[in-house]
Amino acid sequence: MKSILFYIVLTSIVLGFTSCAPCKRFFTYETKTINIKGITTKLKKAGIEVVDVGVGEIIIKSEFVKASERLQELDLRQWTSCNQLKNLPKNSPLRNKLLEANNFVYNEMFKIALNPESVSSLDQVPIIIDDSKTPHKVPTKNLKQKEEELKKFIIPSLLLELEKLLKDEKENGPSNNKNKIIIKQFEKVKNRYMELRSIYKQLKNNSEIPKIDEILLIYNKEILRRQKKSE
Repeated sequence: MKSILFYIVLTSIVLGFTSCAPCKRFFTYETKTINIKGITTKLKKAGIEVVDVGVGEIIIKSEFVKASERLQELDLRQWTSCNQLKNLPKNSPLRNKLLEANNFVYNEMFKIALNPESVSSLDQVPIIIDDSKTPHKVPTKNLKQKEEELKKFIIPSLLLELEKLLKDEKENGPSNNKNKIIIKQFEKVKNRYMELRSIYKQLKNNSEIPKIDEILLIYNKEILRRQKKSE
């Protein structure tokens, strides 16, 4: 566990997550509360007209489980994209795509908050980061670009979220629900490392593969430990 925390902290330091304002989360899963005022502000800044609901927060009723799960996923997506944007150069071609994706996500969160019983599909969301659990083979011409995205943006963003979850568990105490969320996040990071390993293999960059294998071994052990804890 100490090795994982050290790696997460080291990654954050090396990549230098410096910005004038931290990225915000708008949905709290534990209390099922969404910061609708913050979402409204984001949409209006993007030039998207929405109705002012007149309250700062909305609580999603416990029976709307799918709505809460979707809001949690969307909130993670916007937070991850926000952290990516903070580390992108001003002239990066990815900026407009990420901004467009986040505006779509904010709009989805707004609609779900007002009408949680009818959760729409995420298939149309133009998110740069997906949550696929199966590593896929990247076409050779895109290997270098994909390697860059994984190392500089995708994996660091997932590690930041994992670090936040572990910190919350340490400060506020463990629970079975928290443990399941942390396991899911560990699996997301692990699968991205597996994807990176596949790229290195296709590029015949054998010097990097043992490093990835060592990381995967640590993650697999921690996932198994936590899964036993949940039983």
